[in-house]
Amino acid sequence: MELLTKRPFVYMITMTAVFLMFQSVAFAEGEPPTEQREKSGHHQYHKDFIVHLDYYYELLAQKFAPEQVEKWNEIRQQRKVLMKQWREHQKHKDDDLNEHTEKGEWKEAHKELLQKFNEAVELRDEAKIKKILPQLFEHYEKMNQMLEEKLKQE
Repeated sequence: MELLTKRPFVYMITMTAVFLMFQSVAFAEGEPPTEQREKSGHHQYHKDFIVHLDYYYELLAQKFAPEQVEKWNEIRQQRKVLMKQWREHQKHKDDDLNEHTEKGEWKEAHKELLQKFNEAVELRDEAKIKKILPQLFEHYEKMNQMLEEKLKQE
């Protein structure tokens, strides 16, 4: 607890890095069908976590890549709209987002980026964080584009 009171930013980075490691494993394994997620509360947990992760990325952008803050906020807002559209789409069809996106390639690149990012955060290597953060935002933007294309096809 002493770390939390004396260096809250370091504590937040450490806790997020730990969670990201677990998240990347769960992301790679896939998610259960929608009914199971909703029954187990996993869906709500993931939704709640995204709020924290988005804010964490925004704080990092403010500190290490201020020119990227606006871009990150746009990516985040676009993702929110696209995911709402996708959930609406799922109500009418029995589709799984994982089946329809070019996710294999994206997931592999995501895993590599997160590994580099986690190492940079763990080492508190500001130069690497500054370098990787824009790449991470660009990567999330690519996912938005893939989702948007899929929604247009449907």
